[in-house]
Amino acid sequence: MKKFLGLLAAVVMMFALSACGDSATTGSAAKDKEKVEVGEKAEVKLTEDNFFDVLMSSQVAAGSSRMVMNMAMGGETMQMDARVQLAENLEDLAMTMSMDMGIAQTELILVDGFMYMNMGKLTDNKYIKTDLANEADKSASEFKDLAKQMDPAEQLKNVKKAKISVKKLGDGGELDGVSTTKWEVTVDTSKMELDENTAALAPKTMTYLMWIGEDNLPRRQTYNINDVETEILFTEWGQKFTITAPGADKITESPLA
Repeated sequence: MKKFLGLLAAVVMMFALSACGDSATTGSAAKDKEKVEVGEKAEVKLTEDNFFDVLMSSQVAAGSSRMVMNMAMGGETMQMDARVQLAENLEDLAMTMSMDMGIAQTELILVDGFMYMNMGKLTDNKYIKTDLANEADKSASEFKDLAKQMDPAEQLKNVKKAKISVKKLGDGGELDGVSTTKWEVTVDTSKMELDENTAALAPKTMTYLMWIGEDNLPRRQTYNINDVETEILFTEWGQKFTITAPGADKITESPLA
């Protein structure tokens, strides 16, 4: 089970890199009353120097999105589909995610500081409930690193200090009905704060391509890690949806004890 959670944490870490942010930056953006009009040309020009700050402030301003990750390795594929309500900290972040990782059909819900994970037959098709702030919860230690990878503020701190380069590559064509620009980002993973399982799977450097819309919102991201080809597609920016916790009858005791 721990090995499975380590793999899941590594996958979510890569997924969460697309939503990195800094609470100080987003707070400043909020004070300036920055607005994002999805599909419209942004007032702020995206540059190599402000790349991470502008991306996060734009995503938080948009408020929500759908992200679909497709991974391929040796003829095998995996898909992860998530809807995210972005925020400046973990307590306010909300997410629903479904994934097929071969060994388990998994559904995850993050809302109100609690994480709920349904791993199919492994959890009798019910959800493990974890209070991420409760040190007495026996399963909390298994999920804390996973949850931390979903915290946009923590991710930007990681990525910014690990940044090797950010390069503008030029026209990225039209995606999701929006004109995009293609960017290349390279980071030194040894400078990132990763848990032991994630660090073991991460290469020394990670380079990924991002297609950013003229509204300063990402539309596509690709990268290759250890011969695993990964693509993330971003759609439904700013669309409203509701994330709720599972009912009491859908909760089970953690099998991690």
